[in-house]
Amino acid sequence: MLSAFGHLLVRSWGAMIAASSTSTFGLAVWTFLLAIAVWIAGVARDWQRNRKIAFSTSPLMEALKNSKDAAVFEIGTIAVFALAMWGLFVVRTVYYDHTGLRYQVQLLSRANSGMVDPASRDAQITDLQNQLEMRKQMLVMGDPSFDNMRKILTTFNEYRYASKGQKCYVYITSPSPTPMISIVSEFSNSVSGCFTLSSWGSENTDAEEEVKRGMIPGKVLVHGSRDDAAANQVEAELSNILPVERSYKTLSTSFPHYQNQAPGDMVLWLQFGPDVHWNSERLGGTQ
Repeated sequence: MLSAFGHLLVRSWGAMIAASSTSTFGLAVWTFLLAIAVWIAGVARDWQRNRKIAFSTSPLMEALKNSKDAAVFEIGTIAVFALAMWGLFVVRTVYYDHTGLRYQVQLLSRANSGMVDPASRDAQITDLQNQLEMRKQMLVMGDPSFDNMRKILTTFNEYRYASKGQKCYVYITSPSPTPMISIVSEFSNSVSGCFTLSSWGSENTDAEEEVKRGMIPGKVLVHGSRDDAAANQVEAELSNILPVERSYKTLSTSFPHYQNQAPGDMVLWLQFGPDVHWNSERLGGTQ
């Protein structure tokens, strides 16, 4: 306690000295030493005056005696003034310390407000784990995945009706299989009733070149003849969930893609480029 109070007095004294643009030595010179010099000058003046008086037997002692009270009053006045100023700077230092501590408390409060409460954090983790487990078992209405699956089913159901019962094929190509393409391939077969084929695992170099020729990164090309109404319907439906473009190039018959391939077959060719994403991923929401 005394150590802290002493430190406060020293800091306040330093602030007062700095405010007066001087030093402790300078303050002593221009206050106490100057007062002493003025007192000595007064004593010398009285001594000279007493020497001229005939009945004065001890001029110097009389001069010292007469000026003693004045010296004490002057030095006391200076000391009281210095102590008063020191006291004011003590108050000033305490105020600045209080202001600085209050600012630090505000900073700590702001930092603490951004900290996560352990109980709240654990509750959020538990909730996220429960939601993850639920989504592993089922699609959840309102999720982008639910809307994407629903529209894939709608797309190939429309293709089934547009094909009017004809024997049909869905040919899916991509540089490499992805979870998205596996889902499209699975639903295209089970919903449309068409034979679903893919280029994966083919050792035919012509087929490998065909996969890459004309593909567009980030897009799905829907190939089919210009008058293929079923392909047009697929392009319109798939555009709701995937970035698609219509192509009127039909599947080549220069080499067999499947057994007994014939020029008049009803074939829907979906050519996936690399890095294709759902519209809901690209746009940040459900479509």
